[in-house]
Amino acid sequence: MDISLLDLPIVAERPESQGRVAKIVASKIQIRNCLISGSVNFSSAHFRELVDFSGSEFGGEARFKGAVFLGRAAFDATQFEGYATFRDAWFAEDATLVGAKFSAIANFGNVRFSANASFGSTRFSDICTNCSDAQFEGDADFTGAQFAGTANFKQAAFGRTASFWQVNFGADSIFEQAAFVGFASFLKSTFGGNADFRHSEFKEDLTFELSVFCGNCIFLSSRFQGDVNFSSAKFMGPSNFDNAVLKDAVFWGAEFHRSSFSSIRVEGNAHFERARFMEAATFLSAEFGAMANFSAATFSRTAIFEQAQFHGSSHFTLALFAGDATFDRSRFVKDASFCSAQFKEKAQFMGAIFCEDARFLGAKFTEACDLNASEFHKNLTIENARIYTMRLFKASFGSESRISLQGSDFVRLEVRWASIKDWLVYDGAVYLALIKNFRNLEWFDDADDCYFQYRRKSQAEKRLYSRVAGAPAVNWSKLLDYLAWISCGYGVRPNYTVYLSILLIILFAGLFWTGDSIVVEHINSTAIGVHLAPADQMDSLSFADHLYFSAMVFTAKTQVKWYPAGIYRYLATLESILGWLLMALFLVTLGRTMIR
Repeated sequence: MDISLLDLPIVAERPESQGRVAKIVASKIQIRNCLISGSVNFSSAHFRELVDFSGSEFGGEARFKGAVFLGRAAFDATQFEGYATFRDAWFAEDATLVGAKFSAIANFGNVRFSANASFGSTRFSDICTNCSDAQFEGDADFTGAQFAGTANFKQAAFGRTASFWQVNFGADSIFEQAAFVGFASFLKSTFGGNADFRHSEFKEDLTFELSVFCGNCIFLSSRFQGDVNFSSAKFMGPSNFDNAVLKDAVFWGAEFHRSSFSSIRVEGNAHFERARFMEAATFLSAEFGAMANFSAATFSRTAIFEQAQFHGSSHFTLALFAGDATFDRSRFVKDASFCSAQFKEKAQFMGAIFCEDARFLGAKFTEACDLNASEFHKNLTIENARIYTMRLFKASFGSESRISLQGSDFVRLEVRWASIKDWLVYDGAVYLALIKNFRNLEWFDDADDCYFQYRRKSQAEKRLYSRVAGAPAVNWSKLLDYLAWISCGYGVRPNYTVYLSILLIILFAGLFWTGDSIVVEHINSTAIGVHLAPADQMDSLSFADHLYFSAMVFTAKTQVKWYPAGIYRYLATLESILGWLLMALFLVTLGRTMIR
């Protein structure tokens, strides 16, 4: 059947960009449930009325290239055994190919569907189907369709709803640079080969929920202006979302193998709750404009978030990092939560910036956690955590920052005491653990400084008076703490003993000088008896002399010819006793700090 051999009226008017002469078919064509054994050529035909080949079978080639269907076109349940081409055709009204079957190549390249196009349950051959540059101005329905061979929708344009619900793509599917203006659904679809959506654009909501990608999945540089839903989707091969731009993205419960989201930008919320990354997951330089939720996500291999930007709150609660986790030079503008997260391998946060609270409550670090050179503008909470090794060298904290390690158990915490002492929340068990940690690291000065502040904090929390049986009672423990602080710096400051000794020597010298109580034996006294010069014949002793006498008494080296008189004999005895005690205390403290 060849329309070019028929003597039919011709018309030169064509749709946009088409200028060939066309044969006019003015009447309806209804050839239903028929077998057309030979080839059919309706190329460049101009159908003004209904065209209905429903249930028919084209045994040879079916050519509708450049045809114009001004009326409805129906090819429901039609079978095309040979090559079928509708390239450059125009369907002004609805076109239905529901349940059609193409046994060879189906060519819909550059076809224009001005109304709805229905390909529901259509079966396409294992060779290829070409819909490149096709324009679907109405709804495009491919629900339940099967593409056994390559499906090419490169640069196709979908003006309204595009439904690929439960579609089976048996081979490669190409949607490169495709444009979806309306809602697009690939719900429960299966992509047996590579799925290529690079540089595609979705202006409304898109769903790939429960879809399966068996080969490579490529969304490189794609643009998603509506909500994107990949919930429970399975990416069995490598997936690439590099440089893609998304609004709200939902990957809840999705399964990824090797996946790359480098330089991706999610302007809204990103949901990766319970997502499973079976191989390496790369979010290098990714940008999350709002909340990024990876709660209960599983990273079986390396997870790379290096230089990522989290502008909203970030949640990694209950996340499992079985491989190395890298967050080097990442920036967390809002709260960052890693509560109850597990890091089985190295966790790296070198140079990371936390503008708000950073929470690691209940986190477990089996290997080293590197927070070197990180910035914490607010609180760092690592409570009830289990830490093997954590490094905080050159980490900086804001004026309002607080560090809490309450309930945490750490084997090795590599951080200098001076860099955290002003921000550490007091907890006795934490301080004692830190002291032990510094000693194990052989950082004895840090251990002493930490112990000193521990005793000061402990002392500050004690009350000087308490009530026992309704009556006020002195808290001797606090008084003893004061004494330990002043006398020897709680056993770690031998210089305190020296300062106190000097102070006592000066104090007693002042007392002796004020009372003019030192008597010096006359130089002409005999060995048998002591003859003191009369008071009016003795030179008055200076304060320096009294200071000298006090120092001799304090060190138990009193000069033979110098004597305290009256009640000052008891002061001299007291000073001598204090001198012995402080000397012993100095030696003990000095030995403790110098002999490790």
